[in-house]
Amino acid sequence: MSRVPSALVPLACACLIALGGPSLASDPKTALPKGCPDFEGKVTGYMIGSSTMGSVMGPMLKGMLKRRWKVESRHWGKASSGLARPDFHDWPRKAVGLMSRYKPDFVIVSLGTNDNQALRVGKKWLKPKRRDRWEKLYAERVRKMLKALAGPDLARPIVWMGPTAFEGKTARVLGPRINAIMKREVEAFEGNAAFINVYRATRKPNGEMVKTFQAPDRKQPEGLRGDDGIHLTARAVKYLMAQPALKPLEPCFAEHLAAWKAKEKRKAEERKRRAEERKAERIRRRAERKAARIEVYQAKLKKKQEAKARRLQARKERLADKTKRDAPEGSQESPAAPEVAKQTQVETTASPTPTPEKPERPREVTKATSTAGEEKAKADEKTEGAAQASEEKKSKPAEDTPEPSPKKPEEGGEEKR
Repeated sequence: MSRVPSALVPLACACLIALGGPSLASDPKTALPKGCPDFEGKVTGYMIGSSTMGSVMGPMLKGMLKRRWKVESRHWGKASSGLARPDFHDWPRKAVGLMSRYKPDFVIVSLGTNDNQALRVGKKWLKPKRRDRWEKLYAERVRKMLKALAGPDLARPIVWMGPTAFEGKTARVLGPRINAIMKREVEAFEGNAAFINVYRATRKPNGEMVKTFQAPDRKQPEGLRGDDGIHLTARAVKYLMAQPALKPLEPCFAEHLAAWKAKEKRKAEERKRRAEERKAERIRRRAERKAARIEVYQAKLKKKQEAKARRLQARKERLADKTKRDAPEGSQESPAAPEVAKQTQVETTASPTPTPEKPERPREVTKATSTAGEEKAKADEKTEGAAQASEEKKSKPAEDTPEPSPKKPEEGGEEKR
């Protein structure tokens, strides 16, 4: 094998520093080995890890999943936690409760950075210098964690991110071991799990730590870690951890997003159809109410018109009855009227003295007033006729005397014969 010229080594290292290590997206092993599961209904996820997951990466992944694929998720990060200290935080036992409670469709894990130490076994410690036993026990804990996350049928997809590299004597020794164990166990797991090699992105091939990286949205390289020299910066977490962690799930989310869009489109069409039906129903009911109001108004108007017509007809009938009652009484002559007229004619020829005119009686009077006036007029005519007859009898001869008119018998007496 030919050796690489020493003059090209600095250039290669500079390229690795600028690019932030090898590209994770090009690694074919980062895909899910069993493909995408069939997501049904609303897709939910759960992210667990240490302080980086709890403070930076968890909210970042949650926002990316929501914005890009409409996926809901939860996250839980326990600072200083890992698989080495179950007495401090027992992740395998906690994972069983979380999965049974929330039943997520996928899980993203970020553990291992805090495991550069002795393993706690009951009340004892297993130091890293006993390498074989240490690696065997740590591998068992990784497998236990994978089974707890995958579920009873081992069907839940898991994306596992290994530890990040940082300066330190123990970290330089145990970091590569932990990363190798996790990678081996995840790839050998019978479930649907993918491994993200973050350690390779934060450490150079020669063992030195990557200190700067070139973000796609920045023109100049920037620092990879924070002030403590261990935790990555937010931008480094985004491009070296969060985005690579979503790569294996992107095809699944794309299918789900297409199905979600189609479902939302059907829902929108259904809502539009229902809105149009409700609008048509409102228009129909409004028209019915308007027609009912018009009908009620017309019925009331007709009723008022009929009542008015009945009142007018009743008034006409009353006026006709009144005219009918008053007309005969004003035009009919009393029984003594011919004799009175005859005596008046004789008196007029005999004496030029004019007789006083009788005042006209009003035509439209009440029945009681008209009857009283008629009786008084008859009595006056009788008295006046008798006086005129006696005077004519004294002044004229007997032959010129007219036959006396028959007297009306008095009330309560008999007629003289």
